[in-house]
Amino acid sequence: MSTILIVDDEPMVADVLTTLLTTYGHTVTTRTNSAEALDLIENTYDLYLFDLRMPDPNGAELTEAVMRIHPEARVLIMTAFPGDPIAAQALRAGAVALVKKPFEIGKILAHLNQAVSQRREK
Repeated sequence: MSTILIVDDEPMVADVLTTLLTTYGHTVTTRTNSAEALDLIENTYDLYLFDLRMPDPNGAELTEAVMRIHPEARVLIMTAFPGDPIAAQALRAGAVALVKKPFEIGKILAHLNQAVSQRREK
């Protein structure tokens, strides 16, 4: 079982992802307010899944905050606009990949499996 933090300001998106990932046996913590999520990033999760475009802080800024505390964290950024300059900022900050909206659940699960494998190797 893996732990995942999902932050998306669209409750429906967060709910769908939570349902899908818990169906696969993962423990999911969800926030729809990115400012509230800042209190959670000190916790360690196997995967951080952030929406790119949110009110302050945005997904890139959340990524920067996570990477300061957990330099080996695995962060995925969800976006409908992969060419967005903020997406590039998130990747520079340490996000491992962009996940296109509508969702590529297979890609999310592959990154989650990789994060869990890396954790077990340590």
